[in-house]
Amino acid sequence: MAVPGSSFAQVAIGNEPDPLVDNLRVGPNASVVGMWSPVRGWPLVGIHATLMPSGTVMTYGTALGGDVHDGRTFDLWDPARGLDDPAAHYTLPNAQFIDSFCSAAAFLKSGAMLISGGSAVSNNYSSRASTLFDPKTATPTAAASQLAYQRWYASMLTLTDGRILITGGGAPYVVNAFRGPATAIAQGDISMTPEIYTPGAGWSTLPGATSRDAFGPDFNRWWYPRMWVAPNGRVFGISADKMWSLDPNGRGATRTVGNFKTGFNAFRRPNTGPTSTAAMFDVGRILQVGGNGASNEHATPSSAAATVIDIRGAAPVLTEVAPMANPRQWANSTILPDGTVAVTGGTRFADNAGADAVYPAELWDPRTGRWKTGASAATYRGYHSAAVLLPNATVLVTGGGVPGPVTNFNAEIYYPPYLFRMDQGRQVLAPRPRVASVDAKTFDYGARLTVSLAGDDSISRVALVALGTATHSFDSSQRYIPAAFSQTGRTVSVVMPGSPNIAPPGYYMAFLLDAAGVPSNGIIVSIGGMAAPVAGPAGKGPIKAQIGELSKRVSRGRDGTTVVVNAQAGTLWRLTGGQTAAPIPAPKPMADVAVVTANSIYGLATDGSILRYNGNAWKQVGHGGRTISASEDGTVAITNIEDNIYVKNADDDVEAWSYMPGAALRVVPMSRLAYWAIGMDGNVHRIERSGKWTQVGESVGDLATAGDGRIAVTNKFTNEIWTKAGDDVIRNWQHTPTKAISLAVARGGSLITVGPDGNVYRE
Repeated sequence: MAVPGSSFAQVAIGNEPDPLVDNLRVGPNASVVGMWSPVRGWPLVGIHATLMPSGTVMTYGTALGGDVHDGRTFDLWDPARGLDDPAAHYTLPNAQFIDSFCSAAAFLKSGAMLISGGSAVSNNYSSRASTLFDPKTATPTAAASQLAYQRWYASMLTLTDGRILITGGGAPYVVNAFRGPATAIAQGDISMTPEIYTPGAGWSTLPGATSRDAFGPDFNRWWYPRMWVAPNGRVFGISADKMWSLDPNGRGATRTVGNFKTGFNAFRRPNTGPTSTAAMFDVGRILQVGGNGASNEHATPSSAAATVIDIRGAAPVLTEVAPMANPRQWANSTILPDGTVAVTGGTRFADNAGADAVYPAELWDPRTGRWKTGASAATYRGYHSAAVLLPNATVLVTGGGVPGPVTNFNAEIYYPPYLFRMDQGRQVLAPRPRVASVDAKTFDYGARLTVSLAGDDSISRVALVALGTATHSFDSSQRYIPAAFSQTGRTVSVVMPGSPNIAPPGYYMAFLLDAAGVPSNGIIVSIGGMAAPVAGPAGKGPIKAQIGELSKRVSRGRDGTTVVVNAQAGTLWRLTGGQTAAPIPAPKPMADVAVVTANSIYGLATDGSILRYNGNAWKQVGHGGRTISASEDGTVAITNIEDNIYVKNADDDVEAWSYMPGAALRVVPMSRLAYWAIGMDGNVHRIERSGKWTQVGESVGDLATAGDGRIAVTNKFTNEIWTKAGDDVIRNWQHTPTKAISLAVARGGSLITVGPDGNVYRE
């Protein structure tokens, strides 16, 4: 059964539009190699990436304008808004004076994420501190309990009883400890004693588990030790050349269970060390691949070797499998819903970009033990990059750099081959199983998840994939668990794992795959007493973040396309997720802009002419305009030089407009049937298409609408922002403590504003 109290009510699963997949321009050979999205801006260098229980992705790392090694800025990205919508990001600083740069993270049973250790050099903060991040409110707070040891470059995981284990790490930036192990130990630079976090009690040490083999300076074994909860309930780990097992109970105990090849070696090039990557692709089975280095400053050739480590028995069993086509250090490995492992990024030598950068993805199939080369990314992702599986079965890849050789304030999406098929000689998106509802989202061990399908799909496989928490080429939480199931018609009954040794308490995505191996969207569930997955943050609202500059007007379309008008030259620029913009060449300088979609952008030129951009070319569709606005349904309205109102007959390249009775300083359509206007009196009015005007507010400088009925205005005297959530004449305005001279509002209430300083902000 599901957790008591939650087993009877059906939970509807929304099959909402997915801007990451819908209308995707499918590339050649996508059903064989997959494809990549365009590279898009990101608010920070995503050194750490976690899929949260809400389905959003939390990244943290170096923000624009911050210190190179500064991990105090967090960002939540909503994949449901896509990569092109600045409103998809919710960026906030860590106000607790904790620097989480190069830290470790794991989920507590409460649903909060515990982020521990990190940097201390650039700001004199403590590398023994921890942050608790509440996904319900998107709020970081400082944990009261301090670690006993410094934990820069440590690893964390959730144990079978919900406690958190942290191992490895040391003093910040002792990257060359492996060159003088005895000195590093004598100086206390390396933390060889694990610690346990117990909710309600804080941190405590495991003095019986101290181990130089597992966590010492030799070969930099202390750098992000690779570790997993094993089927026997203990913790199995690989640290460079050593394999070990840790009992976290009582005082703890660590024993060495074997050698894993050798330490880094320029001639043998073993797949060892912290520059490698590893993933538990099946219960008790680990793929260890790439590497052959001690640190990002250690110049060694990369390894292409791959080894399967089976930890289901009394001793680990090692099996060499086919090597990758490309040797890699600093790659990322991501377990996919069909059980394959996608390896992305990396370099053939040290942390070099340029000719040494590896761009093709490689897919390892555990059924054959062989690799298949996938499509090539556009950006080098090496040291300080991260990759996580998304609920739509794509892979987000972000970050890289700080320090160089790149500084990647950007991200891209890898689309695996299972999302595509060949149809009549064309590559197209494959039809996917669609989930209509589930009976619960919170489960005990051995419980059953009942899934109702929206169609008549025949399900061939069900898998649980733990939500990813990736940094420094290792995802400490991801694991793949095949699930037993049965199907009757459109109902699928899935058996949850029976033991925390197989599925430690946590959050998992349940994927249903059809006979062609195409996965459904993942259903995020909690197992083992974890708090129920939350729908999304319900906190104080997004923190203001600058995403552009030198602008005078902003407009946002229904697909998230956001365009600003440069205040000096009248040029148009399309904003993306970070502080980046792409020019939209236009034949004339512009005074105003109105966006319907990326392929329907209207510009009001400084000479009053009205032009439409269809994604490829501009065409004049009107003249004599003073202001222009558009709604999500494609309704376009202008006021002309005589303050008359005209509405375009259709969202197309035809110059055809209809007169609307009345006069206004600006008119903004909510839809073809309802409009909002700044009247000649300077007040805000709602206008029905029949011509009825109703005043709803006073003293307005600018005005914007969203398709869900939200309205945002600025006060013409103070530039302060007021919003209301209803396309009606009720004066239920809410004050927002920020200022703007131009603004756009998204569904849900996120704002894109041009401040009085001319900079563009997301808030």
